[in-house]
Amino acid sequence: MQWKELASVLNSLRFSQMKSLSQLFLVKPLWIFPTAKATATCMQMCERLFPKIHHGHGKENAFRHIMWNALLVREFYYHSSNLEKSSNFADKVTAWHENFSPNPPLEHAMDVHNNALGRIWATEWLNNKIALENDSLETLILVELSKAKQLIKPDDIKNHTGLPVFISN
Repeated sequence: MQWKELASVLNSLRFSQMKSLSQLFLVKPLWIFPTAKATATCMQMCERLFPKIHHGHGKENAFRHIMWNALLVREFYYHSSNLEKSSNFADKVTAWHENFSPNPPLEHAMDVHNNALGRIWATEWLNNKIALENDSLETLILVELSKAKQLIKPDDIKNHTGLPVFISN
């Protein structure tokens, strides 16, 4: 994402959304930069791997949510050297996003579940000193994505702890 695109996204926000986003970054204002970097990297990766289909409800969407959260944790960790703070702030950023662009219950449950997996896996990998360069992160997530399970209703998530979930191919 170029700065021009970031400005365009920010300009499209309603006042209440801009206010809540400002409040989010009030505590850590410089973390807007790693957030933008993680978001841009994730979108470029998804467009390369899954052009035009990662916005659907398939495994490609699961990949995008997992990757975005993993990248956020990684980028915040590079700035803080604290995995817990990094994961917590990534959770706040993605919770803000899910609230700012609400989905029906099944899609919401899928997104929140996959977001959490990205944070959990990135934290584990960083704890285990696994290098999280973009290529290795992509490979690790694609391997896990091969185990993804399909959801029919939000409660199905209970049966798929630790696994990526999707709604349709």
